[in-house]
Amino acid sequence: MAYSPNGKYLAVGNHDSFIYIYESEDYKLKGKLEGHTAAVLDLDWSADSTSLRSFSLSYDLLYHDVTKGKRIIDNCEFRDTEWATQTCKQGYMVSGIWN
Repeated sequence: MAYSPNGKYLAVGNHDSFIYIYESEDYKLKGKLEGHTAAVLDLDWSADSTSLRSFSLSYDLLYHDVTKGKRIIDNCEFRDTEWATQTCKQGYMVSGIWN
């Protein structure tokens, strides 16, 4: 689980391979992000609270546009993104340390 930096959303990665986005004011479900093939382990919000990156048990690193509620396939879009946290075990910041 991870709250967005602006405090408006809570992202919850689940064993069913989905990420559930809740509005933190009343915890109503805002959306469900898909794309993983295994349980979601790590979540990082962008500093501006519009994007989310996620890492799963099957070593998938995925990027999502939370405002549109969809996965972004072109990962290069996020190369220079400022992330509020660094919990994902893969990504540009850790490039080269894993075999």
